[in-house]
Amino acid sequence: MPDYEIPAVELLTDEQTSQERRIVLRLLEPDRIFGPLAPASLWRLSGEMESLLELHRLIEARGDTCVFATSDRRPLRIAQGWRIGLGQWWTPYELELVADTTLEWRKAPFDDENMVDYCPLCYRGLEEPEPVWLAAARPICSDCHAKFIVTDYLGVRTSSR
Repeated sequence: MPDYEIPAVELLTDEQTSQERRIVLRLLEPDRIFGPLAPASLWRLSGEMESLLELHRLIEARGDTCVFATSDRRPLRIAQGWRIGLGQWWTPYELELVADTTLEWRKAPFDDENMVDYCPLCYRGLEEPEPVWLAAARPICSDCHAKFIVTDYLGVRTSSR
């Protein structure tokens, strides 16, 4: 089985507004992209694979051009027009779990008999006696609850959709 190659994109612009950093990309292989475009990571495709930047929210998509917002402050050491990879983090299920503000989260003990044994957001294994956070019978780990639900790391819980 051949190794999976992440879909390629082209960097069009990287600009800082007064409120956030915006990255504009052209999708070079749109037929290879499924599910939500963000959150995602940009990856160097040539040489050794390296994570370049996190993309937290999709602001606009028009044709094959997409505008993303990020709070990632790392310098993007590539030039406009470079071919880089777009590694999507989640399926629509995981994004809904984070973005849905109507879900009521509660802390509970992990139950190996009735729960999946990994966090669907970070894929870390869950085990007793570690507590988990539940909403609609879907457990996530305490770290992901703090990062994605409480502090809204991606900015998707408070942004208008």
